[in-house]
Amino acid sequence: MRARWANNLAAVCAAGLLLAACAETGSDVRSSGASPVQLKFHVGDPFPDQAGLALPVVAPISWHTCADKPAPWQCGELAVPLDYHRPLLDTVTLALTRLPATEQTRRIGSLVVNPGGPGGTGISLARSIAPTMPVEILSRFDLVGFDPRGVGQSDPLQCDLRSDPNNGYDPSIVRKCIRDNAMLLPQLGTVNVARDLEQIRQAVGDRQLTYLGYSYGTALGAVYATLFPGKVRAIVLDGSVNPTAGQANLEHRSDLPDFYGVQYFDRSRRRFLAECSLATTCPLGAHAATALDTLENSLGGEAVPATSLPGADSLTSDILQQDFFAGYYNSDYWPYLAQGIAEANAGDGSVLVAIAGKLAGQESAAAKSQESFANFAITCADFADRSGGCNGWPLTAEPMPALKPVQRQAPILVLGTDGDPATPVEQAKVMAKTMGNAVTVYWTGDGHTAFLRGSTCIDNIVSEYLVGLAIPQNALRCPESDSAHGGRDAADQLFSMGSRRRLDAYVRRAVVDGDSSEHATCMAGLYAGILTQSQLAHVFLGVPDRTVSLEIRLQLSTCS
Repeated sequence: MRARWANNLAAVCAAGLLLAACAETGSDVRSSGASPVQLKFHVGDPFPDQAGLALPVVAPISWHTCADKPAPWQCGELAVPLDYHRPLLDTVTLALTRLPATEQTRRIGSLVVNPGGPGGTGISLARSIAPTMPVEILSRFDLVGFDPRGVGQSDPLQCDLRSDPNNGYDPSIVRKCIRDNAMLLPQLGTVNVARDLEQIRQAVGDRQLTYLGYSYGTALGAVYATLFPGKVRAIVLDGSVNPTAGQANLEHRSDLPDFYGVQYFDRSRRRFLAECSLATTCPLGAHAATALDTLENSLGGEAVPATSLPGADSLTSDILQQDFFAGYYNSDYWPYLAQGIAEANAGDGSVLVAIAGKLAGQESAAAKSQESFANFAITCADFADRSGGCNGWPLTAEPMPALKPVQRQAPILVLGTDGDPATPVEQAKVMAKTMGNAVTVYWTGDGHTAFLRGSTCIDNIVSEYLVGLAIPQNALRCPESDSAHGGRDAADQLFSMGSRRRLDAYVRRAVVDGDSSEHATCMAGLYAGILTQSQLAHVFLGVPDRTVSLEIRLQLSTCS
């Protein structure tokens, strides 16, 4: 999911060109006092030999109560080698979380998840997807999330990327980031994280790994399957990155970009406008493109006030761009964007400002800064070509390898989404072919990744595969909406604020926020029956709406 941090990464790259790595370290890596070996890998070298590399035996994880999450969630830690070629020296402590299977007598094992990034936290992913996970999966598997080395709570990279007035990064700050993490930076690559994943498999007591990886997490799952083919039970790769990326470490070729070398955000913009113009439920009508052009042109001159949000910032071009990036990744935002564009053209930017506020509130500034630096550092550790922004960083210990077909007990399940801008659908087929012994299933929806996006077809296929190892028909296609029949019907479902999919999402969010399922379901039913599209958008975003009468408020109070 690289584009989310594109501006930050570009700034880090620019600063990194000026820097030289320092040997001093201030990281939290547990050290024996010896320096880890750095394999002097250069583009064109053969990959380091993985054969015969014995991983240490690990003890079972001692699960305990989480400090930040109530039961039944549990937390645990696992110490793994910093350098697997010298496993008895320095260690990194991985942080994990677990939601135990609800039917322990029928438990299959653990489902380990990774959100991608690179630099995303698996602990946050596990907790965020649990409310939407199919019941059959939660009943048969412990849901396990882990923060990869250097990320989140797993001996994170120590770096404070404070912005300078030019929206970049002070080179002295980046230099300190490199100095403070000099031992850890060379060891952050996907190969080592795949080994960590194998250590986790052993520590949770599973004979074979069951894994779900999104976005860059597909690279992690594919590398694991390449290194440990006999330990694969079931692997779902959703939103495949470029599967030929590892070849870039073997040869200089411009047609071998890194994980996210080809992306289609303009295609998502066109799909948004086309579907909005088709839908009778979209407030922009048949001329959505004109409405968006009008707003963008007006924001080039001055900001639009958020008149319904006293004290809030005005709507600017930057806020609109941020909202659209959210929409590119998740089409659930599309009806909010359409409503916000219509209201902004009428003089009130509150809805679009509120969307940006909710996005900003999902992570602290420190967490965003840490994830941004981790994203770039992991990429530098995966690709050995130092002609870009990685100049001045420590040499990678082991780069991203080239994937290759290997024999496995069960085929890998690869999911592709037609309207995925970050990991284009074309890469799913290539990933399956590259891995061998894999099947591909396509979702005709929009946004980044397919599983748990509202498609019962996709969710059932994944559930049946993970639980019963049922292999779907290769190249099977799932419709965007379970209840729509394509064309205008599907577009109407997509842009309807009161659709079943969107109301179900509201109930899930409310329950996660502490509401009771009964109250949230009651409110969703009333919302769908008595509120307009505009009112629903305002209620869901927390924007005050003067058109919601006292009579309506009294009706809503009956759920309390």
